[in-house]
Amino acid sequence: MILGDYHTHTIYSHGKGTILENCAQAAEIGLKEIAVTDHGFAHLSYGVRRKRFDDMVKDIEAARLEFPQLKIFFGMECNLLDNRGGLDLREDDLKNFDLIILGYHRFVKASSFGDFFKFNLPVFMSAVFKTSSKRRTANTDAFIKAMERFPVAFLSHPNFGIDVDIKELSRAAKALGVFLELNGKRVALSRADADIILNEGAEFVVNSDAHSSERVAEVSKPLKFIEEAGISYKNIANWDKLPVFRGRN
Repeated sequence: MILGDYHTHTIYSHGKGTILENCAQAAEIGLKEIAVTDHGFAHLSYGVRRKRFDDMVKDIEAARLEFPQLKIFFGMECNLLDNRGGLDLREDDLKNFDLIILGYHRFVKASSFGDFFKFNLPVFMSAVFKTSSKRRTANTDAFIKAMERFPVAFLSHPNFGIDVDIKELSRAAKALGVFLELNGKRVALSRADADIILNEGAEFVVNSDAHSSERVAEVSKPLKFIEEAGISYKNIANWDKLPVFRGRN
């Protein structure tokens, strides 16, 4: 039984549902918690624009009033931007959010001209050609630095679009209290990856990555992976219990 869906998008990013529609769906199907977590500001196609940000805040407040039985988190799926663990957040942004998701996405504006050649381009090319061990280490270190710099709650679709050392990443996630997501749209982890994550003591969180209200809590793909990989549901942070996230939970 999944009690919360913490990765949902709205029309402010590229979803097809409004915040109220997503929350209404969550309340109707009996979820205890939901998080609105649109793409971060640096995505060239999907990111939330700062000029719409105040509208999002108002809609979150309205949804909380309309659905008092539902705990509604306001979050952001932030983009990893460089080898230093930079994200598309400013320090004063953090006060607005209840949770931060960390992920890698292509077609994101680089931190600087130099970072485009040091991070964005090498990672993009690694998706075409085999990732070198040096690049994999740099990718992993970038994620770990970001988790250390920011109150990251969980990692979205780990190993998708960017190659990392799962063992080192899981070890850091465990130490920092960061969950690894099993994503409703895609699971890029292998069964061997799952074994490594569990051996390091890290936990998963199951989410829909919903881009429309109809897909809120749609997690058939991760549930299939859980069964095939032999993952115990006690290692799923939002299965029959509510997770405690880093940040303002």
